[in-house]
Amino acid sequence: MKSEGVTIAPYISQVVINICSKAEDAAAFKEGAFQVYENMTQLGKSSGTKSVVDETTASSLIKLCSKAQDFSACEELIAAMEADKVMPKLRTFGPLLRAHSDAGDLDKCMWVHGKFVLHSLEPTEEDYIALLHVCVKTKNSERFYAFLDMFIEDIWQPGPAAWEVLKDWFSNEAAQVNGRKWKITEGTVSKEGVSSVTGNQLQSLELSPEHETALLEKIEKLVRTDEKRIAQWNEFKQWLEEFGPFDVIIDAANVGYFNQNFDGGGFSYEQIALMIQHYEAQHKKVLIVLHQRRTTDEEVPPSHREQLAEWRSRHAMFNCQVGNNDDWYWLYAAVKLGGRTLMISNDEMRDHHFQMIHNRAFGRWKERHQVHYQVKGRRVEVDEPAPFSARPQHIGDAWYFPSRDASTDGTSHVTDDDHVTDGRRWLCIALEPAN
Repeated sequence: MKSEGVTIAPYISQVVINICSKAEDAAAFKEGAFQVYENMTQLGKSSGTKSVVDETTASSLIKLCSKAQDFSACEELIAAMEADKVMPKLRTFGPLLRAHSDAGDLDKCMWVHGKFVLHSLEPTEEDYIALLHVCVKTKNSERFYAFLDMFIEDIWQPGPAAWEVLKDWFSNEAAQVNGRKWKITEGTVSKEGVSSVTGNQLQSLELSPEHETALLEKIEKLVRTDEKRIAQWNEFKQWLEEFGPFDVIIDAANVGYFNQNFDGGGFSYEQIALMIQHYEAQHKKVLIVLHQRRTTDEEVPPSHREQLAEWRSRHAMFNCQVGNNDDWYWLYAAVKLGGRTLMISNDEMRDHHFQMIHNRAFGRWKERHQVHYQVKGRRVEVDEPAPFSARPQHIGDAWYFPSRDASTDGTSHVTDDDHVTDGRRWLCIALEPAN
């Protein structure tokens, strides 16, 4: 096309380079891909484009050069991206990290990991496996455990490839502690969180104070957008301080609308009352968060007006005013109260508002505090978090790693010795006793 004087659109060049990056024999296509790239940059300069480097093209070329083990070219491309203030993505660094890992170059892996940190990119499980793998190859204990600490914070249920690299390390002589070896066993964990291998009780892993504070600040930032909202938000925080703490927070709108999409259905105050009764029967202190518009006589059936007045009088209900999103109120209360506070909602919190605060810390918080439920007639069924976290844990002289695949039907399993399990296999790695 170029030889015929046809101007090649940047998109076509991107496609060609991307195809080259996927070739098995990367070295054979590298020169041609860079020629296409050179044509792109020349065209960009001649047209006055602000940046002649784009993330898609650069990431594809870095992948291609990583496969061809032309690491200096990779670093030049990264430098060009940073100079042009082009924001990289995970795909920019992942292939290079894995190539350095395969080559056994720990220093270069550390350099690439530094780029992840610099650009606030959260490594994937595959990235962590590459980091752990190079530590195994180089027998570097200090770096292995540093990366393992990061890994268990971010990856809750490791896959088979991660299990293999963990087994490789702990069966390695470099992992021994004063000559003591590690015993690697696959076992189960009871519904109560007791390991079938060691008998240890697994823990409920909560957010660190730093992550909790950061999450609360994100929620507040979404709310505090004008003076009117700020005024009620401050009122709510003072109210929470005065009448809390609470054991259970109910997303009343979610409960009220549950299963109401039928003829004659609507907002069910009765379902909210059933949920409150369920937890108050367990001597739990309950907070209902409900928008003010749901408390007017026009909205509330006569049979429930007295009940709402009673909730309000005993400070079991907080009502958001017009112009406020009640989601932020129940979420803030549940996070702020901490401990084992439960948050009752089937809302998976995936809409665009929640996406603004969604990160791994938020996911960790949901795993320990969100309660899903069903309402069947005049009975509620709740699915509360287990008393322990199904996440990697280090307890005493043992490590515990849950498998990714649990029971697909959500049921527990019973072993031959009547040991009721959480439905998944666990990799247990325990240090052998000292002689």
